[in-house]
Amino acid sequence: MAETFGEERLAVFAINDDRDIKKTQKIMAKIKTSLPILHDKGSKIFDTYRAHVIPTLYLIDQQGTIYESWTGTIENLELELTQNIEFVLKADNALTPARLQAVTK
Repeated sequence: MAETFGEERLAVFAINDDRDIKKTQKIMAKIKTSLPILHDKGSKIFDTYRAHVIPTLYLIDQQGTIYESWTGTIENLELELTQNIEFVLKADNALTPARLQAVTK
């Protein structure tokens, strides 16, 4: 997803709440990903977003609204994600604050 939509206002990253940062780094090196990994010290992000299942994936629009979420392993996740991301990007592009102001004036 990061490679597919990377040019289009899409940030893709992982958040890890593992207490052992070195263990996480070893795992990420093993799977050879360039995906940025944020460390959630004290599980603050997990608690804020009420993530209780790993993995949990969120699609959040430019205004910070959670558009969709997925938990666990999902069949056809790439297709579902692609469709949802394309929809959110089109909606965000159509309703950016500047465009919204121009339309409502």
